[in-house]
Amino acid sequence: SLYDFENRKPLFEAVDSRARFCLLTLAGRDFREHEAAFAFFAHEPADLDRPGVKFTLTPDEITLLNPNTGTCPIFRNRRDAEITLAIYRRAPVLVEEGDSDGNPWGVKFTTMFHMSNDSYLFHTRDELEDQGWTLCGNAFSRGGETMLPLFQGMMADLYNHRAADVVRSESAEKRQNQPRYLTDQDRSDPERLAMPQYWVSSTEVPPLPDWLIGFSDITSATNERTMVAYPLPPVATGNKIPLVMSDLPSSKRAVLLAMMSSYVFDFVARQKVSGTTLNFFLVKQFSALAPKLFDLPCPWNRRQTTEAWLVRRVSELVYTAVDMKSFADSIGLQSEPFKWDPLRRSQLRAELDAAFFVLYGISREDADYIMDSFPIVRRKDEAKHGDYRTKLLILKIFDAISEAERTGAPYGSSIDRSLSSKG
Repeated sequence: SLYDFENRKPLFEAVDSRARFCLLTLAGRDFREHEAAFAFFAHEPADLDRPGVKFTLTPDEITLLNPNTGTCPIFRNRRDAEITLAIYRRAPVLVEEGDSDGNPWGVKFTTMFHMSNDSYLFHTRDELEDQGWTLCGNAFSRGGETMLPLFQGMMADLYNHRAADVVRSESAEKRQNQPRYLTDQDRSDPERLAMPQYWVSSTEVPPLPDWLIGFSDITSATNERTMVAYPLPPVATGNKIPLVMSDLPSSKRAVLLAMMSSYVFDFVARQKVSGTTLNFFLVKQFSALAPKLFDLPCPWNRRQTTEAWLVRRVSELVYTAVDMKSFADSIGLQSEPFKWDPLRRSQLRAELDAAFFVLYGISREDADYIMDSFPIVRRKDEAKHGDYRTKLLILKIFDAISEAERTGAPYGSSIDRSLSSKG
């Protein structure tokens, strides 16, 4: 058994309340047990007697959850463990090392520029303007040369590559580069792009695909969201934005972005992250549906593939500014950027989240439970709306999608109708 404790009571007066320790019981090889008992985040021994605190895992189950490292996830209770195990029995890890078929998405992880070691390559706006460079959007040009914006993690968010500008705070002693968040009014202008603190010569940037998938390296299982993935135009990125590269077609990468941005994917991530850094070895072992699943007819609208249904929604969330035109071109979308509409975006994201709950085989009861495991999302919704609006909308769509799947009648979405009217 392994019983993990936090010293918040505190049990040890002279030890910091944040310190953790465990009670570990081992048996010799001749007395090997077929399963082990676990508990995490207990505050006193009596917690181990409370229902749902302790759970058991077999060696095969640990291997199922983390085949690359053989490490044990940190579940807060038995139900988290049961839901996560059920997810992994249906959808294995994103990348299983040592298996020739263990990387169906063909993903590779990389970073571009180290914010400290590569700082000699970075140029400020004042420097470039003094040298005769001209700002075009959020890139600089001079003659035939280009300086690409250097994106940092604070500049992007879920489905949003225009979360914030980076500004320098003269009064801050530490972390002088701070985000200045764009407003909905800012984002309603497709020409308004996120402005970085630095620019890098395009000659220093490796060959880039038509668009990028990045995610925030700094995170926590207690943040509002743990896995924060986002689309990016072909730009330079700092090392705190790891990139998920793939040779699959753009439409498949759009599906991958949607899956990585879903609440069910995030729920799994929260079971694996114990520190503040989202390492590659963690992301590789998050549960991922197989790409071929999305080539099948959509379960709730069999007139199209699941991929087509998802990509239509992802495209409207992603293509909101002129610098993402390469994304639109890559999926054959011939239109101007979509209007930034917060209410419509909430509907689009809710449809995607409900869809992935269904695709992962999550029951309604477990979907309800998973949404309750995001307390900051709930708190913000209740402060703004008086109820947990995000969960209510997702579950409403979940019910409608499930009914459409059961009856064979297509799920009736206002999104489908409006997208069709745009051609």
